[in-house]
Amino acid sequence: MESLRHRTNDVNQNEVAGGNDDIPNGITISVKKTKPQPIPVSPDAPPVFDHIRAFSPTPRSSHPTSLSRLSSNIYIASSCSSYHPDAQFAARFLDHLEANGQDNDWFVYKTFMKAHSCYDITPHHAKLLAVDTKMPMHKAWSYVLDSCQRSAILWDSHLERYVGMLTITDFIRVYLQEYKKDPSGERLKALTKRPVASWLKLLANTERPQELLVVSVTDCLYTAVESLCSNEIHRLPIVDAGEVVFLLTRRNVLKFLYAYLNELPCPEFMAKTPQELGIGSWNNIWTVPEYTPLVEVLRLLMDESISAVPVIYDDGNITTFAKADMIAVAAKMNFLIDLSMPVREALQLCGKSHDHLFVFATNQTLKEVVETIVENAVHCVYITDQFNEIIAAISLSDILKKIVLAPDSPSPSRSNVHLNII
Repeated sequence: MESLRHRTNDVNQNEVAGGNDDIPNGITISVKKTKPQPIPVSPDAPPVFDHIRAFSPTPRSSHPTSLSRLSSNIYIASSCSSYHPDAQFAARFLDHLEANGQDNDWFVYKTFMKAHSCYDITPHHAKLLAVDTKMPMHKAWSYVLDSCQRSAILWDSHLERYVGMLTITDFIRVYLQEYKKDPSGERLKALTKRPVASWLKLLANTERPQELLVVSVTDCLYTAVESLCSNEIHRLPIVDAGEVVFLLTRRNVLKFLYAYLNELPCPEFMAKTPQELGIGSWNNIWTVPEYTPLVEVLRLLMDESISAVPVIYDDGNITTFAKADMIAVAAKMNFLIDLSMPVREALQLCGKSHDHLFVFATNQTLKEVVETIVENAVHCVYITDQFNEIIAAISLSDILKKIVLAPDSPSPSRSNVHLNII
C-alpha cells in the first residue's frame, strides 16, 4: 500500500479558529494565576458558586506523549494549543499507523480521535457559566444571553455538586407544557420568577438527562464523540479534578479535526457526496410558511426532535427558526410571550430576517460540506435539487457519526428525525 505520508498535503500553518476574550458586563471573572501543571491525579472539591460565576481553567502545558498501546487508553498528545496543527505530531502519528498496520485511510479520523484525549482539545483559557439552582429563571437566562452563551452548568449549593445543564430545550419544554394550561402567558411569566430548581421539578419526567453527563480530561476524544452523539446532547462538560473546565461541542471536535485535515490522509469517502454516503436527513424536509404560529413551530421542533426549521417567506426568501432563537424572543418580550404570534414576527424580534442559508448541490462532496461548516461556524447545511427546493439537511452530528464513529458502515439516510444542529 502506498505510504500514508505520500498522500498527505502540505502542512497548513494557518490558525483555524480564534476566540473572543472580551468579558461580558456583569459577570465576575476568576482567572487562576498558577503555573501550568500536569493533569492532577487526586480530585479536589468543585468550587462553590454564588449564583453565577465565569472562570478560566489553569493554563495548561501539554501532557506527556506516548506512541504505544494506542488502543489501551495511552494517548498520543499534540504539543500544540487547541485548533493549531502540529506537524511533528502528524508525522509521528503517520509513522505509528504504518508501523502498526493501521494505514487504512477509511479509519484515519477514527484513529485520530482515539489518539487524543479531551485534554488536547481543552483551551488554555475558557469561559464557563455556572448557575446556582436557587437563582430565578429569568435572571439565569439573562446572564446566559449577556454572556453570549446558549447554556449553563447548574450548581446545587445544598448538595454541593453539579446537577445538570440549563439548556434552551428545557426552556421550550416548560413553555409548551404551561402554555396548555394558560395561553395568555401570565402563568409562564410568573414561572420565570421562580428558582431554577422549581423548573427542574417540572422537567423531572421528561426525556432530558437527569444527571450531568461528563467526560474526564483523560478520556479520549472518541469516547466524547460517542457520548455526544449517542445521548443526543449538544454540550458535554470536560472535568479536571472534579472541576468543569470546558464545554465540548460537536463543532469543537470538527474544528480540531479540521486543523489537521491537510496533514492527514484524505479518506476516499471525503470525495463522495453526502447522498452517496447516506449522510443527513433526505426528502420531505420540514419547512414552515412565515405566518405559522410560533407555538406550532416549537411543537414541530420538539415532536420531531429537530433543532431548526427553514421558514419560507411569501417573496421566496428563506431563513431558519432555531431553538436558540426562542430565548432572544423571550427576553425581548420580558418573558411574556404570545405564542400565537407568526414565526415571522418572532424572527424579527430576535433580529433574524432573510437569513443566509448555506446550500449545496447534490453533486458537491462531503469535504466541501465540512469546510463550509467549519470555516463559516454554521451548524447545518442544506442540499437543494435542480428546482432549488430543499431536499436534505446535514448536521454536525450526521458528519461525526460517519467520519469518526462508523466510517465503514452504510449510513441510511433519515427523514426528519433527530436533526440536532444547535
